Amino acid sequence: MDYTLPENVRLMRETVRRFVKNDLEPLSQQVEEQDKIPEAIVQKMRELGLFGLSIPEEYGGLGISTLGECVLMEEFGPVNISFRTRIATNNGIGSQGILIDGTPEQEQKYLPRLASGEWTGAFALTEPEAGSDAANIQTQAVKGGDIYYLNGLKHYITNGDVANVITVMAVTDKAKGARGVTAFIVEKTFPGFSVGRIDRRMGFRGINTCELVFKDCQVPAKNIIGGEEGKGFATAMKVLDKGRITIAAICVGTAQYVLDLSTAYSKQRVQFGKPISANQAIQ
Repeated sequence: MDYTLPENVRLMRETVRRFVKNDLEPLSQQVEEQDKIPEAIVQKMRELGLFGLSIPEEYGGLGISTLGECVLMEEFGPVNISFRTRIATNNGIGSQGILIDGTPEQEQKYLPRLASGEWTGAFALTEPEAGSDAANIQTQAVKGGDIYYLNGLKHYITNGDVANVITVMAVTDKAKGARGVTAFIVEKTFPGFSVGRIDRRMGFRGINTCELVFKDCQVPAKNIIGGEEGKGFATAMKVLDKGRITIAAICVGTAQYVLDLSTAYSKQRVQFGKPISANQAIQ
């Protein structure tokens, strides 16, 4: 097996590493305290192409492979997790449904805006009665002419308050269970859509998770991902599989950072006339 990283990934890794060191590290604690990422940092993320890492070049993205995306996400390990999360929905769950199963028209309309960072994407599956049991979705979608009317509540939706476009899972045929779930592309300007409660969390500050409310939300039939009812659950599972890989990658980066801090401290901390790193238990 060849473990050599492609040239484009190596170059982008150096770019991201400098960005993390010079721009993000000095702001990590500020973001935690103020619960907000400065807009100037978000703009620099756009300029570096970070919102479109995984989106193909034909749509204005960088077209980085899954391996490359994992390498880059690992670089965000030493800083506040919110920085990675601000761009992650565009590269993962916020765009992948459209990229994997969307129609050519859906790809052309939405992916360029997501890749540039002009728009932020989100993914709305989780509900009060449907989290791990994703097939138990209660949000309903009823067709009326060329419009579907969505009614229901989603919660814990990452970047939901800043998202311009959301992949929403809703039931179009309750009798079919998981096979009756359909994936819709919902824009925040659609009538009947609103952002509900913003969650208060003990940590993970700098970005928000929140409720999304659908009250007869009007979604054009052409906004069904793939153009066909009943494929939403399969789309959701494919999207989540990709997202879990990149989450693991940033966990590796964070673990390495914590290990480095601990190692450095063990060499500086002196007890009984020697650094604690000289003790076997610490080693």
